[in-house]
Amino acid sequence: MDERTPPQKPALTIAVFSKNEDASLPGVLDGILRNYPETAVLLVVPEQTPFVSALAKEKKVAVLRDNGRGKGAAIRAAIAEATSESLVFVDADGSHRTEDIPDILRPLLAGQADMVIASRFKGGSEEFSGSFNNRVHWLGNWLSAILIWLLWGRRAGQGPMDCQNGFRALRTEAAKKLPLQEDGFAIEQEMVIQCYKQGLRIAEHPSFELKRRFGRSHIREIPEFIAYARCLLRNVLG
Repeated sequence: MDERTPPQKPALTIAVFSKNEDASLPGVLDGILRNYPETAVLLVVPEQTPFVSALAKEKKVAVLRDNGRGKGAAIRAAIAEATSESLVFVDADGSHRTEDIPDILRPLLAGQADMVIASRFKGGSEEFSGSFNNRVHWLGNWLSAILIWLLWGRRAGQGPMDCQNGFRALRTEAAKKLPLQEDGFAIEQEMVIQCYKQGLRIAEHPSFELKRRFGRSHIREIPEFIAYARCLLRNVLG
């Protein structure tokens, strides 16, 4: 009987989440592929349009269709699909600095964390100032961070974290064990809560968030606020 070396897992998958971000998506992919040419890139979309198909073929990246129910559903699809040792999540609106990926991955690869969040609280953001909606968004992020710290993070000996920033890295094995339920943007804080509940290690790295260059955010403040509050309540009671 021949002895064969078992296939190695790919080291890293970078999942790029895009919903109607055709204007900024090519630049985001170019930034990733320029710096990580050997990395598996997974483009997660609710619909594989002719533009997405042509772009994916040109850039030689894989496309994964989610069920169109929101960011949370897209994240769960990416986690289920990934076979790599580590996962990085990037939004396609151009707000995340892809050159920060090595710094975000470093605590993960050193065995010091199971999830690393790119922190706007520590690195700053163009999206937290200016308009009334931006200021409401900033306030909501801080309130969420404080509540999660009071309920779970303080016992872990950590301070308030940027729980709602989607730019982050995880050990894929740990990500697959998280019982995630949220379909919308609340999944980002749900991931933090579940990591705390399961005793997983969370770290942060400063990262400056850029203002999106094209289009408008898909976040609707009132529905998302309700979803965030419901997610917190469910995890308190559960």
